[in-house]
Amino acid sequence: MCDTAAVLLETARAWISNRALWALLVVLVAVCTVRATSQTGDDWRTLLAAQGVTSLGAVRWMVPPEPGRWGTAVAEAVPDALDEQSAEGRNDIVVFDGMLDANGHPFRVRRVGNLTRTPHADDVVLDTRGARYVATAARVGGAAVTVDLFDLTEDAQLAVDERGTERGAGDQFKLRVTNLQVLGRRDGIGRSSYRLPAARPGLTGRLDEEHLALQAAAVAARDGAEPLPAGYASVKLADGAVADVHGSSLSLERQSDEVVLESWTQFTVNRFRAAAWFGPHRIASLEKYVFDRVAGARERWYALVGADTSALERGVAGATDVPMPEAHAPPENAVPVGPKSNWPPQRIDPPGAAWGFERVEGEGQWKPWAPSWARPRQATGRPWPVMRTSVRVNQRMVSDHVTLVAMDMRQLELHLEAGTANPRSTTGLRGTGQVPRDPQTLSRLLLGFNGGFKTSHGAYGLILDRRLFVPVKPAMATIAFFDDGSVKMGTWPGQAPIGHYKKEHEWQIQVARDGDAPPPPKEVVSLRQNLPPLVSGSKLNPGGARRWGGPVAGL
Repeated sequence: MCDTAAVLLETARAWISNRALWALLVVLVAVCTVRATSQTGDDWRTLLAAQGVTSLGAVRWMVPPEPGRWGTAVAEAVPDALDEQSAEGRNDIVVFDGMLDANGHPFRVRRVGNLTRTPHADDVVLDTRGARYVATAARVGGAAVTVDLFDLTEDAQLAVDERGTERGAGDQFKLRVTNLQVLGRRDGIGRSSYRLPAARPGLTGRLDEEHLALQAAAVAARDGAEPLPAGYASVKLADGAVADVHGSSLSLERQSDEVVLESWTQFTVNRFRAAAWFGPHRIASLEKYVFDRVAGARERWYALVGADTSALERGVAGATDVPMPEAHAPPENAVPVGPKSNWPPQRIDPPGAAWGFERVEGEGQWKPWAPSWARPRQATGRPWPVMRTSVRVNQRMVSDHVTLVAMDMRQLELHLEAGTANPRSTTGLRGTGQVPRDPQTLSRLLLGFNGGFKTSHGAYGLILDRRLFVPVKPAMATIAFFDDGSVKMGTWPGQAPIGHYKKEHEWQIQVARDGDAPPPPKEVVSLRQNLPPLVSGSKLNPGGARRWGGPVAGL
């Protein structure tokens, strides 16, 4: 139905000439991805198998189906081909519409969507209420870690954002197309998500007219863990507010409901990436083709008009109001108590000189760097803890350079926080996406940076305060935070199919199998992983990777 080349060509033309036509073509992408109704099979299991649901548990009908009339159901199921591969056959919660034939037998299904998308947690339906509400729990190791309340009739964030501001037509369009592609429902599904302060086995939930009532049995002390008393909580259906009951609280923590809207370019790319007939491997190939052509055009342009080093000059400029630290000798008769100081770092000898590049003042020379808000608060008598420099490393492109940042960890603390939407947890947890708002943290804040790819682009490990967001992957670059306050970087043990895109994609969610990667030691509080290391032990590309991030190939 959809010709890939034609869709790409028309989308590119629309981007240049007409946003309305471009938007129409993106809708076409989503429509092409929505699965047609299935009309073969004698039971719901067979009908849903044709839609990518490989294993179906008990089906709960919220609106019973009739001959010639659609009903709506939820079920605990393994959606291997529906959304993404599930690790070890873990259940997600699938929603779908069904219809009976004239004899009362299952006849059709449509609008099959994955509500929870937690391939490393087992999701269970706690209760349903009428045609509207579904309560679920995500279990890791047999104990519930999160609770979700779904409203199948509407997603309130389609019209207004989390601050109550009305969304524009463009933002609503993006959300509706995404909902159509992911859930088969243009208006989406409302969701309120909560996490438990401690994992609770035996959690139950019941829905009444106004509330979701939750109850967890007491847990005896074992394996050094503290005992947990019985707990109760109540969630209002109208606004998702939490109320503790019976004096023994579950202390539910509401997770962020924020929807992160994409730019138009990201939106278009992600809709093609999520389309089964196109997919991420074709997006990566297209990106590589485009980036290679753009790089070639830039190379020819600068060869014609001369190199532009203005960006490099800005990169090597330091903070003029922060004094340059001086390397000084230790006092006489001093007793060494740690490794020899190497601050500030030694100057880097730029390779451009051997290539005949025109000299740029400051290239390879470390200079203090600080954001404007941190400069007035610099500690007197101590060397500034953040240094920066830029160096050209591409012999073919005089204008290209890399920027390096060095941090003196004797003076700095590194902390980790998870985003509200990315990286998407495979166990149901969500982060705050914010620097902690306490005065002690804000008064010492120096800088921040992001921590790697989206889960859909590699499923790299994330553990935060001993809560598992995404399991660790073997052979990946890792930064780990220990309970003694230390921070260490290295490569996680184990083997991985590095460099083979198809094998990597098939394997990326299957990271919880025994033997793939050793579990984190108990001393690890938090960690984050990204791609295989670029440099380790003074060796370039130690894992023999052929690409980083898809388009970066030929390494």
